[in-house]
Amino acid sequence: MQPQDVAPRPTPTSGPVVDVEQAEAALVEHYPRLVRLAYLVLPPGLGRTRRVLTAHALVQRALPHGRASAAVIPAQANGRDGDPGYSFVRLRVVRTALEAGAPLRRAAWPKRSQLPPLLPQVWGLKLFPRSGGADELALDQRLS
Repeated sequence: MQPQDVAPRPTPTSGPVVDVEQAEAALVEHYPRLVRLAYLVLPPGLGRTRRVLTAHALVQRALPHGRASAAVIPAQANGRDGDPGYSFVRLRVVRTALEAGAPLRRAAWPKRSQLPPLLPQVWGLKLFPRSGGADELALDQRLS
């Protein structure tokens, strides 16, 4: 591999800074979409109920932990100029869903996302979001 083939990592000051309030607003606004995304990324072998609960738990854990610290999003080469809070939360959801789907190794402790999910922390929440239609069904079949 040649040095010109490797994309340089962005410096910590090169991306937009995501505030906790931006991430919270994006989570509230796009919650059903994020849950469906996590549901589709999780392995189908978990079963429908376990995947739904795990998807809700992963989305609820996607917020940054500290109020004082701000995270940086890496610059995306061909991404849309959208909400940086949504991009940050979506990236965290996909990463944790991929970790949760990874098989456990015997010598290592499981990561938090690989543990069984806690019940969602929202009252009155619909655990099974509306179906996305034929497109979502086709995507789910291709991913499985």
